[in-house]
Amino acid sequence: MKRSNIFCIAAITLVAAMMASCEKGPYSQKDKNEAGSYIQISVAFAGSEATKTETAENSDATVEGTVAENKIVTAYLYFFKDGNYSKTVSIGGGEFTPGTASASDGNVYYTSKPTEIPSGTYNVYATLNNEITGLTGTAEDNFKETQLSVASFPISVTESTGIAMSSRSTDGTLYQAVTVTSNNTFDNPVHIYLDIERSFAKLRYKANSNNGNTANVFTVYENRQISGNPICNISLTNYNVINITKPYYLFRQVADLVNNGTTITAENKGYSALTTTNYIYDPVTTSRTFSSETLADVTSNVTKTLYTTTPTLPNNTTDFTHLEYLTENSMHKEVQKQGYATALVFTGDITPVSGNYYTTNGSGEVINTTGYTTGDLWFYNNKFYDTMETLNKDTNLAVDNSNYAAFGVKYYKDGLCYYRYYIKHLDNGTNPGAANPANDKADMGVMEYAIVRNNSYDVTVSNILAPGQSRLTDVDYGYPNEADAKKDIEMDEVYFQVKLTIKPWVARTQSAVLG
Repeated sequence: MKRSNIFCIAAITLVAAMMASCEKGPYSQKDKNEAGSYIQISVAFAGSEATKTETAENSDATVEGTVAENKIVTAYLYFFKDGNYSKTVSIGGGEFTPGTASASDGNVYYTSKPTEIPSGTYNVYATLNNEITGLTGTAEDNFKETQLSVASFPISVTESTGIAMSSRSTDGTLYQAVTVTSNNTFDNPVHIYLDIERSFAKLRYKANSNNGNTANVFTVYENRQISGNPICNISLTNYNVINITKPYYLFRQVADLVNNGTTITAENKGYSALTTTNYIYDPVTTSRTFSSETLADVTSNVTKTLYTTTPTLPNNTTDFTHLEYLTENSMHKEVQKQGYATALVFTGDITPVSGNYYTTNGSGEVINTTGYTTGDLWFYNNKFYDTMETLNKDTNLAVDNSNYAAFGVKYYKDGLCYYRYYIKHLDNGTNPGAANPANDKADMGVMEYAIVRNNSYDVTVSNILAPGQSRLTDVDYGYPNEADAKKDIEMDEVYFQVKLTIKPWVARTQSAVLG
């Protein structure tokens, strides 16, 4: 929720003595002596000593950006004069050339060629890799409200495209004010500093294992214990991400809380610096409600992200692997439910351990076998069965297809199960469950379940406690009906243990960034 400094743009505005057409070569005395007003943009990527902000876990840990995530394909500067749009200046990444390390801050600056701009007083905004067009006649207040929409997920970020980024000053105003006068000569330029942050968040997963063998393979013990008698191994194979909204603000928006600190409203939305009393506001923050009149509008903004060919999770034990870039997701306390919070859904492939798989032999006897490879599984009292008939013979339950769930029996088609993990941003430390059965939504923290731009959400599964859900629901596909949408998040039965680390997402790479 708090601001992360990624890197700063220093926009140097100057009155230079140059000809009407700017030469492409090195500056000469002739360049300096011709009339004209120019800007010169310098980009400084934060080094290892850069200021870091606290994360949701009050840590100063950071995640380094990749070359593609740090790439400046094109930088766009928007100049507003007297509250209205004046000019856009675009500078390609190839026009930046690296300088030498600054003695004052140790950063290496990448500086562009001069670009002409009329003298005057401006508010200057910046975006990287994503231009806002059609601005003629646009008022500054409307410009700050710019919304874009993701065409489809997953979002692709490459060295040829980069990722959308936007400016944001330290006081939250999104711009830097600058006045260009005749006193700003070539040797005495105006300097502008704008913090730049990515308009998306990042989701990463780290392959893990609790059995010391293959990554993503977890041994499950009976009665939800973390050790003891093993009943099966579960391999996490596939994933999808649910409840991601397509529209997003290019520039960060925040809103103050009202109604005793429980509700975020559009009337209180603005651009002030983040504090302990205001929160991220996304384009559908206030339309996430439980009224039947607006539910359809909300779900139309949610995209189904179950892959046609689902990616396989990484098979290593040390590195986090990028899964998705996410748009921001914030909502009122009472709407932090299964139908709206962003979640990871894993597919687990169940393999009963030797001696815990039961079938019926030719004589009609239930026998223990090690022959399971694939196929449907029935699960009851820590045992797995090949058919319902074998289950009934061994347990005398006499269940059928209409009532087995009422007896605590689970059916896993093709031996597959599913796990949901709702991504937290700020854990208030109060969770309903066996230890706190009376807790309800009143104990939910504001922004407890949320996604905030420019943060990396790093997920590590440390243990799987039981075989998961036996089927995917409408909630898992991101298209909940009203009843499913209202289900509590924290009241869900816990199937696995997850470590979540939220880190500011910074730029570190100093070479081969500006193509």
